[in-house]
Amino acid sequence: TYNLYLGADLGPVLTLPPDAPPGAVIAAAAAVYAQVVQTNFPERAEVIAREIAEQAPTLIGLQEVALWRTGPFGGPLTPSYDFLQILLAELEERGARYETVAVNTNFSGTLPISPTTVASLTMRDVILARSDLPASQLELSNTFSANYRARLVLTVGGQSVNVTRGWSSVDVTFRHASFRFVNTHLEAFAKPIRLLQAQELITWMAGSDLPVVLAGDLNTLRGDSTDAYALFIGAGFADGWVGAMPAAHACVDFI
Repeated sequence: TYNLYLGADLGPVLTLPPDAPPGAVIAAAAAVYAQVVQTNFPERAEVIAREIAEQAPTLIGLQEVALWRTGPFGGPLTPSYDFLQILLAELEERGARYETVAVNTNFSGTLPISPTTVASLTMRDVILARSDLPASQLELSNTFSANYRARLVLTVGGQSVNVTRGWSSVDVTFRHASFRFVNTHLEAFAKPIRLLQAQELITWMAGSDLPVVLAGDLNTLRGDSTDAYALFIGAGFADGWVGAMPAAHACVDFI
């Protein structure tokens, strides 16, 4: 599981007052997009792809697989940073064969970054799988994606914005063992919303006839009895990090 980081802090936009003038909206959005350019995902993707190629995981749950597009007011928008395609190209260059199994399209929004140009952000979570394994080792079926009913609602530039999040899954048979692989990114900035999303996901996963492997950025602290971590543990899930790294319990992020 890997959060690619969308490339910028959206705070300058999300904290705009409802009555912010157009000039302030443009300045805030321009600052966000400038940070996207500065954090340089194409360069970061080289390192991420190298790590993936070295470890060769069979399945990967990715979060914040951003799609940034720009264009003129009223005109067509073209991709400036498509994190998914950039990462897949870097993997291909290293001989790591991966295919996109499921894409969860979440939040999307567009704002002006200059008097003549707008920028659009679409947030996605993605499941990748190795494409170089024979069917005798890896079989995939029954892909599924959905958005949570519970979502954070913000006001940006006087307009209401739904911070949509969701999950996706695929049924997997790997070397004759079958399970359901689920990938998600829970709400980061509103605990009540995160708890509702976690419960919605738990209820949905309970309907699986297969064992479930849950990957993702869950935005919850290990051992917090009041947060989503407790809900997942209470639903019968085991913390994979604790199981795999028993000497590293001091790490507080539950991923």
